[in-house]
Amino acid sequence: MKIFITLDYELFLGSRTGTLKKCCLDPAESILNVAGKRGVKLTLFVDSAYLSRLREVSCKDRRLRDEYSDLTRNLREFAKNGHDIQLHVHPHWEDCRNDGSGWMVDTRRFRLQSFDTEQIDEMVGRYKKDLEEVAGNEIIAYRAGGYCIQPFEKIGRALATRGIFVDSSVFCNGVDISGTHAYDFRGAPKKTCWRFESDPLTETGSGSFLEVPISSQRLMFFFYWKLLFNKVIRSKRCESFGDGISIKPSRKTVVKSLISQNYSTVSIDGYKASLLKRAFTRHAGLHKGEDDCFVIIGHPKAMSEFSLSKLEEFIEEQEGKHEFTSFSRQFRREEFLQNENMVRC
Repeated sequence: MKIFITLDYELFLGSRTGTLKKCCLDPAESILNVAGKRGVKLTLFVDSAYLSRLREVSCKDRRLRDEYSDLTRNLREFAKNGHDIQLHVHPHWEDCRNDGSGWMVDTRRFRLQSFDTEQIDEMVGRYKKDLEEVAGNEIIAYRAGGYCIQPFEKIGRALATRGIFVDSSVFCNGVDISGTHAYDFRGAPKKTCWRFESDPLTETGSGSFLEVPISSQRLMFFFYWKLLFNKVIRSKRCESFGDGISIKPSRKTVVKSLISQNYSTVSIDGYKASLLKRAFTRHAGLHKGEDDCFVIIGHPKAMSEFSLSKLEEFIEEQEGKHEFTSFSRQFRREEFLQNENMVRC
C-alpha cells in the first residue's frame, strides 16, 4: 500500500483568518518533527491564492512583508527536507483586503468556478508560478479549495495548459451543497485512483488526468456527539493549534450529522485522528494491491496535540509494512504520458 500524508496548508476561511504563526508555521513545524523522526515525506497542498495575494500586498506594510518572508522561509524549509509542495487554491483571496490590522474576508467567490475561463487560466498560471518560485519543485498536482472540483471543464483546461495532471479533491460518497461549497462525489469509482478526462467521477482509460482521491470513511451520528462533547469540555489535548474561525456549516448540515450517518475524509484533524487506524484497516481490507493508495488529509491549523500523537502512532505501526510516499515521488508526468493505459494504483 502507498500511504500519502497530505496537508492543506492554509489559514482559516471564516470571519477570522487567524495568524500565520498559529495556523501554519508552528503546527507545520510540529508535524515536520513527527514525520522527520521516521523519514516520512509529506505532501503539502499550499493555498497559493493566499501566497500570491500576500505577495501582492506585502509591499504596502512591513508586517505583511515579514509575514510573506516567514511563509516562504517555512515552505523552503519543507522543500529542503524533501517534502512535496503542490497546488491548493482558495480563490476568494482575490477579493480579500488587508487594512493593516487583519484580513477582511469575502467568500462570495469561494469556488474557482465562480470566475470566467480567462480569469481561471490567468489565476492558475500565476498561482503555480508563485508557488514554484518559492518551493523549487515542479507542480504536478492540484487540490480544489473546499473539494469544489465540479464542474471541471474550465479548471481542467487551465491545469492541462500548465502541465498539472494529478487531482486529489474527490472523496468517495462525499456531498455538500451549501452557500459556499458545492460537490457531490456519490458517483465516484470505488478505486484508489483512476484516469479521467472532463469529469473526475468518470473513469476514462486514456484520460489526460489522474484522480488520486482522498480516502473516505463512513461516520455514524454518535461520532459527532463525541466531537461535540470534546468541544464542550474543552479538552486541552484536543484543542486546535489554529486561532481562526472556520466557515460555519449550515444548520441543516449540523442537524443531519447529529442524527444520521455521513461520509468524510480520512483525516488527522483534531478528534478525527482517533479513527485513523480503524479507517486504514478497513481500507487495506478492500484494497490489497501493492500500488493501491491510502490518502490522508490534515490541516495544520486544525490539528492538535492529540492528533499529532495519533499520527505518530500510525506511522510507527505502518513503517516497514507499507510505503509512505509523496505525490511527486509516486507520479511522473513522462511515465503517465508515455503509457495511456497506465494507472499506478
